[in-house]
Amino acid sequence: MFDTHSHLFDKKILPQLDIILQQINSLNFLGVICICENEKDIEYFLKYYLKYNFLYCSIGIHPHNAKNFNEKNFLYMFETLKKTQRLVAIGETGLDFYYNFSDKETQLRCFYFQLKFAKSQNLPVIIHSRNSKLITYNILKEENITKGIIHCFSEDTEYAKKFVELGFLLGITGIITFEKSTSLKETLKSISISDIVVETDSPYLTPHPYRGRPNNPLYLKYILQEIEKIKGSSFDEIEKITDRNALRVFNLIQ
Repeated sequence: MFDTHSHLFDKKILPQLDIILQQINSLNFLGVICICENEKDIEYFLKYYLKYNFLYCSIGIHPHNAKNFNEKNFLYMFETLKKTQRLVAIGETGLDFYYNFSDKETQLRCFYFQLKFAKSQNLPVIIHSRNSKLITYNILKEENITKGIIHCFSEDTEYAKKFVELGFLLGITGIITFEKSTSLKETLKSISISDIVVETDSPYLTPHPYRGRPNNPLYLKYILQEIEKIKGSSFDEIEKITDRNALRVFNLIQ
C-alpha cells in the first residue's frame, strides 16, 4: 500500500507514532508521503526517515498559511529535505476560498511561486483546492503543470475528467467511505482506477468505521475496500494499480 498524503507528525498522532510506524513497517507498505510544512515537520522527518525506508516527504506551504510565506525559509527547508534523497514532491499547495485564512491575492502569489518552483525542480505538485476548482484548473493549465495529485478530490465527474486530462491523479480519501458521499461515489464510478491514488490525510478524514478517531496510514485499507465495492475490481488489483500510480507520479519508477 502507498499513502500519498499524511500529516504524520501532527500532535494528534505523535503519542502513538513509533507504534504506528512499526506496524506500517510490518505490513510492508511501499510508501507514506509525509507532508512537511514547517521546521517541526522537517525535524521529525529527519529523526525517522533513515529507520523506515517507506517514508518519503514533500515540502509545501498550505494556502491557510500563505500569509506567513517566506521565500528564504521555504528554500532552506527544501534544501534540508533534498539532502535526504526522499523529497519527491512540492505541496501541499493551492487555494482555499472556503476558509480564507489568507487573503486571495496572498494565496495566489504563494501558489504561483510553488508551481514555478516545482517545475524548475521537475517535481510533481500536491494540490489543495477548496471552493476554487475553476481558478485552480485554469492556473494549472496556463502554467502547463502536468504532473501531480489533486489532494482530497471531491468534485464532480466533469472536473475529475478535466484534471485527469491535464495529467493529474485524483487523491481518494476516507470521505469515500462516508454514507453521504454519494456524489463522490458516482464520480469514482466514471473514472479509471489508473487515474487515482489513495491517501489518508492523517490525522484528518478518518474512514468508516473509525470516524471520530485520529486517522493514520493503517486505515488506508478501508479506503481501498470501499473502492473495491464501487469499482467491482478486487482489492489486490486496486492496491496494485494505485501503488503503481503513486510510484510513477513521485518518480520512484519509470
